Amino acid sequence: HWWGWLVGKIKWALNGFEHKAISFANYKPPRNHKTFEYRLGRFKEETDIIRLRWLDSICKNTGAKIVMTTTMRNDFTIEEWNKLFNYCLKLEHIKVIGITGYDKEDRIRGYEVQSWLDEHKDEVEDFIVLDDDHDFLESQFNNFFPTDPYCGLTPEICRRIERHFNEQGKYYRMLWKIKELN
Repeated sequence: HWWGWLVGKIKWALNGFEHKAISFANYKPPRNHKTFEYRLGRFKEETDIIRLRWLDSICKNTGAKIVMTTTMRNDFTIEEWNKLFNYCLKLEHIKVIGITGYDKEDRIRGYEVQSWLDEHKDEVEDFIVLDDDHDFLESQFNNFFPTDPYCGLTPEICRRIERHFNEQGKYYRMLWKIKELN
């Protein structure tokens, strides 16, 4: 702690005894920042391939398809997401079928998910919401599986998701919900 304090005081003195914020006003992204290869590289740096393999296993065991709601959802098109998962990362069971829009007024992800579900109600038999944010609608809570904000998907969440997609899972969810109410 003392070293960080000392470095801070030295910087403060060298700045003429003023605290100067770092400005990103003159930041210029790399020339290739719009290419698929650059965005793929950033995605690989920012995600954990082991957790993506767990997601691939869930999709294999349940037949689930993915609708992207992540903040990175518009970094790629649906075709690029599928290319990224299936060919670049060799995750052959993950299939992206949609991307939710943005809720411009409230910025609540639950409204975005509900809007997508309403548009595709004939295509959706069952769904889960997998996210580390909790801004979802009350009607979506039985289908909401919160991930850990620090480490993301865990083996326990994977087991609960797989149980959700079969009849045994519905029984366990009811027991879990009853247990919470008491």
